[in-house]
Amino acid sequence: MVLDYSKWDALELSDDSDIEVHPNVDKRSFIRAKQSQIHQERVQRRHDIQTLKYERVINDGLLSRIDGLLKSLRQHENSSRDVEEVVFQAIMDFASNPAEDQPAAAPEG
Repeated sequence: MVLDYSKWDALELSDDSDIEVHPNVDKRSFIRAKQSQIHQERVQRRHDIQTLKYERVINDGLLSRIDGLLKSLRQHENSSRDVEEVVFQAIMDFASNPAEDQPAAAPEG
């Protein structure tokens, strides 16, 4: 039998009873502010993770295009044609499919 522990993934543990604050600061307000700060940091981390994942998708696309361009240039390495002509032909080979030029959709936020 497989146990599903997913309900414990979002569990927030907090021991607020041992927090000592300045006498002029309300303990409940301090705890709420601290919880709010923790929540904001989590939201920021999630956003950063989504941003990095999107950047990874974009970078993978660029890397595949660069690899293809290098492969195309290596095929013409021993060509007797003019260098500018070879480079132009390699770029035109890549520009033939405009569907590949569209980046992935950006995540929300």
